[in-house]
Amino acid sequence: NLLGRALPFEVVHITEYLADLKRQGRLKFKPYSEQAVTYHDPCQISRRGGATADARYLLDGFATDFREMTPTGNYNWCCGGGGGVQAMGRAADVRHEVFRIKMAQVEATGAPALVSACANCRLTMDESKAALKWDKELISIVELLADNLVPADKG
Repeated sequence: NLLGRALPFEVVHITEYLADLKRQGRLKFKPYSEQAVTYHDPCQISRRGGATADARYLLDGFATDFREMTPTGNYNWCCGGGGGVQAMGRAADVRHEVFRIKMAQVEATGAPALVSACANCRLTMDESKAALKWDKELISIVELLADNLVPADKG
């Protein structure tokens, strides 16, 4: 409803769409056991869009060592770039300070990798990761799933 009127089609986030395909049995993934992962709930996707369960549904049974971060969902801490802050060059120090809290949340899980479903969060976290010399891996949930797709049977 960002345009002030209803759209003639349903808008869904990519995690909602992929979860729906998985529920229908149209997507299958080989288990991901390379490393433990935790998940960052992006502000706009979770608070505004209400899409928190589907990312976990996708990771459940796929990531063999999924470690839930706290707090989660609508109460998860921002990456530091929400609300347009990512676009403000002079706000880099603010982004990094906010990201320090996210770093502590990830560290508490013990997971070496942080998964997110938001490109803006990924950009913000990549920047802060480099500036703060943080050693965790940042992974897009879509890339992680795509890299582990099981090809469909053609018969």
